Amino acid sequence: MKAALAINLLFAKWRRPRPYVVHINQNNSCNLRCPYCYGDYWKRTAEDISTQEMKSFIDGIVELGAKRIMFCAAEPLMRKDIGELIRYAQSKKLICGMNTNGHLVRRRIADIKTLNSITISIDGNREHHDSGKGKGSYDIVLDAIKCAREHRIPVHTSTMIGKNNLGDIGHILGLAKELGFVTEWLLPFYNGSAEWIPDAGELRAALLKLLEYKKRGYPISNSSKSLLNALKWEDYRNRRHINKKEINDTIVPDCCAGKYGFIMENDGKIYPCGQQIGVYEGMDFRKEGLRKCYEFVKDNNCRACYSFVAMKDYTMLINHDWSVWWEQFINALNEWKISKNAIR
Repeated sequence: MKAALAINLLFAKWRRPRPYVVHINQNNSCNLRCPYCYGDYWKRTAEDISTQEMKSFIDGIVELGAKRIMFCAAEPLMRKDIGELIRYAQSKKLICGMNTNGHLVRRRIADIKTLNSITISIDGNREHHDSGKGKGSYDIVLDAIKCAREHRIPVHTSTMIGKNNLGDIGHILGLAKELGFVTEWLLPFYNGSAEWIPDAGELRAALLKLLEYKKRGYPISNSSKSLLNALKWEDYRNRRHINKKEINDTIVPDCCAGKYGFIMENDGKIYPCGQQIGVYEGMDFRKEGLRKCYEFVKDNNCRACYSFVAMKDYTMLINHDWSVWWEQFINALNEWKISKNAIR
């Protein structure tokens, strides 16, 4: 199924636009208080979107041409019906992934064992991870990774680069080789905790370190070019550019967010991507209809952002950057090898 998605992305520029990859923030609650969270989900009291509304949304994205769905914020495993939603999405032939903090993975494994991939947040070593997510959280996350691997679910980890974990890149990559998972790396949202955010020099040093580890063969899903592009960003306090064609002598391709993928926030509103929540006028699919919402977000005029995961690599794949295609092929091959050797 991932190969089918890759082929669709390869020919995307010559076809009618469609949202191949859709992220959904399907609930208003979280069991942790991550210092860098842009959503403050633990404070929210709004009622979750109903099961039937979620199924209607899934039907709608399939009609629009979606191939992959990611269950994301707040904490998807706090939804009682998450297993039902996964099974429903997979019955529609969607590739299903999930982002989770890991705390409920073992308890809910029966509901998620058919996932095509799972992404578990890890912030650093035991001390640094627990300082932001609570005592004992680090050990829970390691157990979640092992549990998913035992059930042959391909595991990615997601790490937000912050001031307190700048020295933990090697630690996380060592765990990746030991436990058999692939790492993903994010730059911080600037509406998160100010104390968490490194300065520009520290961020660039971290990016250079990731590039060095990538050259040495460590499992980093971000492409080298996406890391290099993030390294060239002029001012990390400015998280996006509108209609800007060039950044530090680098031509910026049209971002695929909105046109080839979008995100649904847990109030039902549709945005081009997570970076645009709070700075873009979203539309509620339950009131306006999903097709109308898609027609609205696909014409967003954001040109580039420093967020170098997901949409950034998708953008380069759609624009036929063959170096990125090759890296993603190698990543897929390595992930297949890892998944063949489940922990027993």
